[in-house]
Amino acid sequence: MANKRVEMMQENRAKLIAAGRKAFAEKGYSAASMDELTAEVGLTRGALYHNFGDKRGLLAAVVDQIDNEMASRAQEIGERFEDDWLGLLAEGAAYIEMALDPEVQRIVLLDGPAVLGDPSQWPSQSSCLQVTRRTVERLIAQAEAIGTPVHLVGHSLGGQIARAAVLLDHAPFRSLTLMASGPAQISGSQQQRVKLLRDALAVMSMPEVWDAIQAMEPPEETDTGELDEGLDDREDLRDRHVAAEFLRQGGDAGISDPAGDDAVEP
Repeated sequence: MANKRVEMMQENRAKLIAAGRKAFAEKGYSAASMDELTAEVGLTRGALYHNFGDKRGLLAAVVDQIDNEMASRAQEIGERFEDDWLGLLAEGAAYIEMALDPEVQRIVLLDGPAVLGDPSQWPSQSSCLQVTRRTVERLIAQAEAIGTPVHLVGHSLGGQIARAAVLLDHAPFRSLTLMASGPAQISGSQQQRVKLLRDALAVMSMPEVWDAIQAMEPPEETDTGELDEGLDDREDLRDRHVAAEFLRQGGDAGISDPAGDDAVEP
């Protein structure tokens, strides 16, 4: 008898999550009616409150379900590759592709953060981050085992992630490079610069890399108007570039705001 009751509760919970997922995807969280979605599966608002507490609790359960589905799918794709690095890249690409789904965009990317708050605090997100962190730690260990220095490069959102990783623990990384470019694909000459930078980081210090880059053809002109104000001082730009040297020195170099009077203290 007790088992029958548990099975019925689990069945009702699954029905409510399915109904909530459908309603949130089609109408959005605010417009979704609790009376309508419960009636659709032959249940009452009382059943919803019993299982989830309120409408917000139902959304959390729906987000958790979708999040776990996405994580499992991405992990499955990543495991198809024997190389951990290629697997990690494939996971990231798979996640981005899944994020283009209208259901995911509406529930997980829009309503989720608006109603549930910071996604990094969601239990499902925490689980995904831990899996990714273990993969990255394994890649760093592999690089250290063969004596290959790890240079961290970040662009756009990846730059924010890279910066957070360094602030959390800079020890595994020899350098950090944050790239700034527009949302479009960078030009051929810029691509060549990036490739040269990647190769140079393996054998040169950051100051040497800066000098080598400046010895090449001048940077491409950009029309950014007032955005360039205060950034024309090449010494200031050099300080920003060389500041990453503190990673190579294990963080011993004192670094203050590059825009201040003492940009870098060697």
